[in-house]
Amino acid sequence: PDIGVIIMTGFGDTYTVKDALLLGADEYITKPFKSYEISLIVERAYWRILSNKEKSTQGSK
Repeated sequence: PDIGVIIMTGFGDTYTVKDALLLGADEYITKPFKSYEISLIVERAYWRILSNKEKSTQGSK
């Protein structure tokens, strides 16, 4: 899809992380976090979406 799902939560236990990722989240970050951390996560999600779009375009040629 053309949208990334980033979960921000105060719960950092492995079960919550695992469940979120299994349900389709792209990234997971726990509070408190630094502003640079969320910037990196958003940028990583952006590049992943862009890469998937390029792969999909190449596959349809």
